[in-house]
Amino acid sequence: MREKIAHALTTNVIRDSGATPGVPCRCNQSELASLGAPRSVIHFLQRTLARRAQIEVSERFSGSFDWFDMSGDSVQAALDNLRHVVTEAAQFPADEWPKAVNHAVGTMLDYLIDPVPTLLDFCYAGGSAAVSVGDLRRRAGYFREYPYVEQAVQAYTQKKGDKRVSRQELQTTLNHVVRQYTADFSVDDWMRTLEPLLEFVHVSGHVDGGLPVAFVIDFLAAHHRPDVASFVEVEARMAKADMISAGTLRRLVVEALETAREQAEAAAREEAAAERARIDAARQPETDTASLKRTGAAPGHAQHRSSDKGASKPLWQQYAEQHEHDTDSGHADNTDSGQAGGTSSAPLWKSFQDRLQPSAGPGSPSAGPGSSSAPLGELPDAVLDVLGRASGQTDHFIATLFKGDRSSFEDVIRRLQTAGSWSAASTILARDVFKRFDVDIYSDDAVAFTNAVEARYSE
Repeated sequence: MREKIAHALTTNVIRDSGATPGVPCRCNQSELASLGAPRSVIHFLQRTLARRAQIEVSERFSGSFDWFDMSGDSVQAALDNLRHVVTEAAQFPADEWPKAVNHAVGTMLDYLIDPVPTLLDFCYAGGSAAVSVGDLRRRAGYFREYPYVEQAVQAYTQKKGDKRVSRQELQTTLNHVVRQYTADFSVDDWMRTLEPLLEFVHVSGHVDGGLPVAFVIDFLAAHHRPDVASFVEVEARMAKADMISAGTLRRLVVEALETAREQAEAAAREEAAAERARIDAARQPETDTASLKRTGAAPGHAQHRSSDKGASKPLWQQYAEQHEHDTDSGHADNTDSGQAGGTSSAPLWKSFQDRLQPSAGPGSPSAGPGSSSAPLGELPDAVLDVLGRASGQTDHFIATLFKGDRSSFEDVIRRLQTAGSWSAASTILARDVFKRFDVDIYSDDAVAFTNAVEARYSE
C-alpha cells in the first residue's frame, strides 16, 4: 500500500509541475511553493534544492587561489550573499526532477508513519554510526512535521556541544521523548498529530478518504501505543476493512483511552488494597506482643501452653522469647538493636525483620552506610522488580529525579510495580516524576530510569 500511494502522489506532483514525457520541467524555489503537494513534501524539496545550491558555491569557491585572497571579510561577505542569491535562483535539472520528487515522497511517507527510524536512516546515511552535530541538525531540518521530534534533536545536540552524536544514543533519546510527549495525549491530540498523514494520503488521490489501516497500526506502534493499535486492528478485522475513516478512528481512540483509564484506576485500587494489607501485616506482630504484655502472659508460659496442646509457636513469639532471654542475660544483639547492650528501642517486629535479613559481609553490596544499593526501607523487592539491574542506582535516581524526596520515590515504585502495562507505567512516569519534579526528559538519568522501567514489559 505504501508503494502504491507514494507512486500515485509522485505522479500527481510531476504532472502538477507541468512536466510531461515530451516536455521536461525545471522546477525552482517559487514554483515548488505553488505545487499542490503536501506541505511536508514541498519542504523536503526546498531543503534539497537549497543544499545543492550551497554545495555548488562551496565547491567553486573553496580553497585558495593564486590570483585572489579569499580570506578578506569583504570577500567572505560577498560569498555569503552569493549563496543566498544562488539558492533563490536554484532549480532542479529536468532529468533530476522526477528522481527528486520520488525520493521526497517516499521518505516523507515513511517518516509520517514511523518517524524515528526514518529520520535516523536519513541523518546517518550509508550506515554511519556517528555524525557531527552540524550535519545532524542540517539533515534533521528536512523534516518539518512532528515538532517534538525536531525539538528533541535540537535540545540533544545543544547538550552534546561539539561532540559527534552516535545513532544509538540519539535513537534512545528520541524514543524516550516520543513516549513521554504522547503519554497523556487526548483524542484531539492524536487526531491533530495524524493530520499530516491524512493530508498526504488525501492529496495522493489513490483512495477516497480516511487512512489505510496498516498505516494507522504502524503509526500507533511507532508512538508506543500498542493498546490503541489493538483496538484499530480488531475493528478492522471484524469489518474486513483495509481503510478506516477519520470518524471511526476517533471513536476507537476514545474507546481505547477510556479503557486504559479504567485499567489504570483499577490497578490503583488494587495497589491501594495491597498496600493496606502490607501495612496491616506489618503491624500485626507488634499488636500481638502488646496484647501479651497487657494480659501479663509471659512468653515462656505461652510456649508451655502451646507445647501442651501440640501446636507450633508463632514465629514472632519464638523471637520474643529469644529477645527476652538475651536481654535478661545481658547479651542483646547489638547489631539488631543499634545500641551497645540494653533493650532495643525499635519495635519488636522491626527488630525481628532486621534479623531475618542476611548480614552483609565486607564485599556485600549493602555493606556500608552510604551504599546506593542498600535496601530501600521496606521496598527492596519492589525496587528490584521495577528497576532490575538499575536498582543499584536507587539513591542516585532519588537525588536527580525526585529531588531527594524518598517517600515520593517509594510511592512511584509501588504504583509502577502494579502497573499492568507499559502504557499505564509511562503515564505514571510522565505525570508523577517528570512533570511533578520538572525533570529534563532528555537527561541521561531520565532516559536510564525510563528504559529500566520499560524493560519489565519487553521481557
